[in-house]
Amino acid sequence: MKEDGQGCEPIDLERYRKTGHDVLEGKLGSTPVTVVITPYAQRRMRERDIEEAEVLEVLASPPSSHGRGKTERRYEVAAVTDRGRLRVIYERPAPSLVLVITTHPESA
Repeated sequence: MKEDGQGCEPIDLERYRKTGHDVLEGKLGSTPVTVVITPYAQRRMRERDIEEAEVLEVLASPPSSHGRGKTERRYEVAAVTDRGRLRVIYERPAPSLVLVITTHPESA
């Protein structure tokens, strides 16, 4: 378990691992966070030939490039990677946790 440092309940990362989620260390902007990629997002990444490193790179984009998503409690960020522009949709269930819902390439 990992304490999120904000007075919330501990985050059970093992529960995510046991249910097929990828658990990675990354950054949201410049803030260190645990990045959890859902099985759905993993499947979509494979179908779209998107690598974990690219998702981590996009999430590390400056805070000014992150915004509210189309669905309540979701956020979006888009950035240019070596292979083109990529959008990541995510949730923040805890201050130190980013839950990646899906990701997809975009036209420039």
